[in-house]
Amino acid sequence: MTPRQRISISERRSRLPASQTKRSRNSPARSPSNPTMRRRETTSPRCWWRRGGRRALDITPDNVDILNNMGNALTRLSRLDDALGYLRRALAIDPEYPDAHYNLAHALAAQGHQSEAAAHYRAALTLRPDWPQVRAEFAALMAAHPELDGTRAP
Repeated sequence: MTPRQRISISERRSRLPASQTKRSRNSPARSPSNPTMRRRETTSPRCWWRRGGRRALDITPDNVDILNNMGNALTRLSRLDDALGYLRRALAIDPEYPDAHYNLAHALAAQGHQSEAAAHYRAALTLRPDWPQVRAEFAALMAAHPELDGTRAP
């Protein structure tokens, strides 16, 4: 029996067929027909708003989850006026929905309405006090704008 030889990684790769060493340009992972690639394309805010969101609202126009998601997608697309409409409509249906309060506060802060944003951050924290992201954003808003009401987060 011969002792086992030590082979470097580059030598091992050179002994493998090309299909096992690197992915070629036309590999299935990069193919547009790959389901994972399609899923990434359709989960962007623009695709969700155009395809899924509007169609879902046609079916169930008073669904607060869909209204909240529409508002969130439009906020991410910087269409803040449209986003505010969807988020306010969601809160009109269910005023105790903390996600809608948070997304509305985020959109209002981006639009420059800090005092109204602070009120919705407070409402989101009142409804869901163990939400660190909202607590951090509310603290950052209060630190950046000390002229707002000095009350702390609930």
